[in-house]
Amino acid sequence: MEEIYKDGIIQSDGSILVYRPTLYFDVDPENEIYYSENGVLYTKADGKPVLYESSN
Repeated sequence: MEEIYKDGIIQSDGSILVYRPTLYFDVDPENEIYYSENGVLYTKADGKPVLYESSN
């Protein structure tokens, strides 16, 4: 049986299985708020990347 913890899934052999999801953004060129470059999401207002911050 596997147990789920915040760091991953502890498998029956004691190893930890960790998943790291990856997002690649492709924004419509007519979007007025965001644009993407090389899969990274940016705001048009300041040209800075939009960073995801976990609430955990």
